[in-house]
Amino acid sequence: SDAAPLEEEYKQWMKEVERSNGRMPAKHEVAEKKDALEKINTFVYSAETVKQMLQEKKSATVRPLNIAAEKEKLRRELDLAQYKNDEVEVERIKARLQELEAARQVQEKDGKAVRLAEMNRKNRVENFKNASQLKPVNIGLKAGEAGYDPFSRRWTRSRNYYTAKPEGGNQAQAAENSHSGATPADAASNGNPSKGSAEAGEAATAAA
Repeated sequence: SDAAPLEEEYKQWMKEVERSNGRMPAKHEVAEKKDALEKINTFVYSAETVKQMLQEKKSATVRPLNIAAEKEKLRRELDLAQYKNDEVEVERIKARLQELEAARQVQEKDGKAVRLAEMNRKNRVENFKNASQLKPVNIGLKAGEAGYDPFSRRWTRSRNYYTAKPEGGNQAQAAENSHSGATPADAASNGNPSKGSAEAGEAATAAA
């Protein structure tokens, strides 16, 4: 605001500074700011300043609005420079054409990024809309029944076909013996208990 602050506004500002553990400006800082504002309000542009500003504006590289039209113009100038055998001008135009091509590629990448971001935003909105409209799935349905969804999550129970150390004796070894026709004494006479356990597990798995 261009108007001076009111007393009530000043008090509210002081309370906010205290509440946020801020720092009140010192007197010399206020004086410096006052001088800076006065210099801005009384500044007069000289001829040298205006000339320097115009030179900086002209020297600044500005991307053309229509890269295709600019490239077509440079191609005509390139043909003319080649006809005149002006090698310096030819190199300058070729360098400018390369800059325009790089700028065109950057514009294409930016456009693709914008389109992808818009597509992702639409997909998020659509997914949220679909999720909010979903009805609870009846997990009691069986395959072939109306409304059955084979991709819905269902509670399942894990099942072990054999155990490494069964209770009440070596049942896996007994299963192997019954499958192969061997007796428990034959299994006990085998001097490799670990091998026997592995074979018993394989036999139990095959039987299951």
